[in-house]
Amino acid sequence: MTEFQWIVSASIRTIKKHLFNSAVWPDFTLLPNPENAILNLVQLRVNESIHLNGYSVTPISVNHTVPAVGYLVEGKKDKRFFYTGDTGPTALTWKKIKNKKINCLIIDVSFPKKLNALAIKTGHLTPDLLKKEILQIIPMPEMICITHPKPQYFSTIKRELQKLKLKNLMILKDGDIIRI
Repeated sequence: MTEFQWIVSASIRTIKKHLFNSAVWPDFTLLPNPENAILNLVQLRVNESIHLNGYSVTPISVNHTVPAVGYLVEGKKDKRFFYTGDTGPTALTWKKIKNKKINCLIIDVSFPKKLNALAIKTGHLTPDLLKKEILQIIPMPEMICITHPKPQYFSTIKRELQKLKLKNLMILKDGDIIRI
């Protein structure tokens, strides 16, 4: 078992122990019975796609303080989006999706430029670090959606992102719908 597989297994155990424990929520992986449960937790393997309802979902490693993945979702008509989740600078990820047309990149930008060192240490991005990441993505994503800005730095992050002058960039907010 690889380190990442162990972490995923540990994550499932943690979810069952601390969330689906009948104190917070019932264990939906056992209800109404284990053979016909409401919820089925599935361990995914990095770089191995699963297929659901006409979509392909591939977990791809990203750079974070703990083992983490982003998800490449490919659908009908060659439409794709990549959601990084929490990530810092992650050149290996961009090599993995090289030459795939990404219609929408949803990417973490948590801190302003003045906190570049903290962002790198904690596995996140700043607008400056984002720019360096974007330059590694071939071809350039059609749309770049920013997620995860720390609230106390939101206005600074927004100003710094505007200075990048990327026409296809937007900061996501609760309730936004993205159509690709």
